[in-house]
Amino acid sequence: MPTRGQQWGPTGLPVHKPGIVPLRPLRLGDMFDGAFTAMRQNPRTMIGLAAVVMVWFLLLPTLVSLALAAAGRLGGGPLDPDMFSTRAAEQTSTEVPLSTLMAYAGQLLAAFAVLLVTGMVVHVVAQAVLGKRVTTGEAWAAVRGRVWRLVVLTLLSWLMVVGVVLVALAVGLALGVGVAPALGVVVGLALGFGGVLLAAYAWVRWFVLAPAALVLEGSGVMASLRRAGDLSRGQFWRILGITLLAQMVAGFASSLLSMPFSLGGMFAGLVVPETAAGLVYVLGTYLGMLVSYSLATPFTAAVTVLQYVDQRIRKEAFDVQLIAGSTDPVGPAA
Repeated sequence: MPTRGQQWGPTGLPVHKPGIVPLRPLRLGDMFDGAFTAMRQNPRTMIGLAAVVMVWFLLLPTLVSLALAAAGRLGGGPLDPDMFSTRAAEQTSTEVPLSTLMAYAGQLLAAFAVLLVTGMVVHVVAQAVLGKRVTTGEAWAAVRGRVWRLVVLTLLSWLMVVGVVLVALAVGLALGVGVAPALGVVVGLALGFGGVLLAAYAWVRWFVLAPAALVLEGSGVMASLRRAGDLSRGQFWRILGITLLAQMVAGFASSLLSMPFSLGGMFAGLVVPETAAGLVYVLGTYLGMLVSYSLATPFTAAVTVLQYVDQRIRKEAFDVQLIAGSTDPVGPAA
């Protein structure tokens, strides 16, 4: 019979499970179930903390939006009662409403909030693997000294993707101007597609597992990239598939959660005065991001941490270290 903290494995042998996942090479179901279990066991630390961080990051654009609305400069929302009129159809202004710009500003700040939440979730999920629960203060203490390294790591990933695409477009444009326009278009499209593939490969190989390595191992930015490269070697398709599937699940759930708020803000111009339509649109967008990101970010971050754990188990016998570090007593099952 398996002892306390153990389960039967697929080979018929007992598997130690002190926390949210069995301590053996993980399957897709283990990772998804472990991510959901971590969120259920730590709702305040994962979901609640994500909501608090999102509120703090969205506070400044919310105050700016309120000030612009009070001054009458925010404008209407994307829709207004006269949008289908002949007069509106004749207008050719390309000016972007301030309400739209403020919505984009909120999304940019939310990206940095997601970064901070991800770093905190890394520590929470790693402890949940051992059967331990972490308070909000402990989660913040674990990531506080590594925030700027996480920011640099994220900026490097963005620059890598944008840089590869821009180089491909620049080469195509140069050929189009210097040789032949048709050749430039063809080469530019081919290089652009190749650049996307190259960026995806680099992202999976060096960036997906890097935040977990940075937080859990206390390494620097470049060291965490090298560490992620070592762990992902020979595992490209596995990591890519699991990451994309987790993003799809989280994205679908986020869309469902944020849709009522986003649509409500978008159609505000049809039911509220024009002076308030822009503010309702911006606040609806922010509220949708708050609800969706607070649930989606902990899930995707948890799956990433469990992929990190899985690769270390497969390549470094990390399960032996985890069993030794778990707090679950070994003894007869009750």
